[in-house]
Amino acid sequence: MINCEICSINYDYNVRGMLGFYESAQLRIRGETILDEAFAFTKSKLKTLVKTLQGTLATQVKHALEIPVHRGHPMVEARQYLSYFEEEISIYDSLLTLAKLHFNYLQLLQKEELRTVSMWWKKLKLQVKTSYVRDRVPEFYVWALTLFLEPYYSQARILVAKVFMLIVVLDDTYDAYATIEEQ
Repeated sequence: MINCEICSINYDYNVRGMLGFYESAQLRIRGETILDEAFAFTKSKLKTLVKTLQGTLATQVKHALEIPVHRGHPMVEARQYLSYFEEEISIYDSLLTLAKLHFNYLQLLQKEELRTVSMWWKKLKLQVKTSYVRDRVPEFYVWALTLFLEPYYSQARILVAKVFMLIVVLDDTYDAYATIEEQ
């Protein structure tokens, strides 16, 4: 346990600060004993406090205990962040509007990219020529999206999704026509 006066004072009242500390402590590296202790301390306190919390703060703490923010997909985490703090930052309407517009713009860009990849896949007509090939366009686009999240990597996402799909065509062909000795 952490032997620290600061940590024992008013931890019941500063759940948001403790949550931020918990998320920060998860970025520790091996051998950082102070952060290991801080992680254990904040995790145990948040687990006990989550039963008494209500509203979006309770949801946020539950989510952080299940999946750390830095391990989630940035678009999903951004969407959850907007929903958690929508009530609190409503005094800054222009900031909230800008954040929502930016999120919607990225979503629209990604839908357009997925449409482009899907049309390319349909033009190849591999589903007709080779019935054994799996149709996994959205899955491979999401994989590409996890590699290249920024908007200016649009062409890279499209190219990587296409390459993934061609690799799966080769893999499915090998699975369908290879002999047992070759596998």
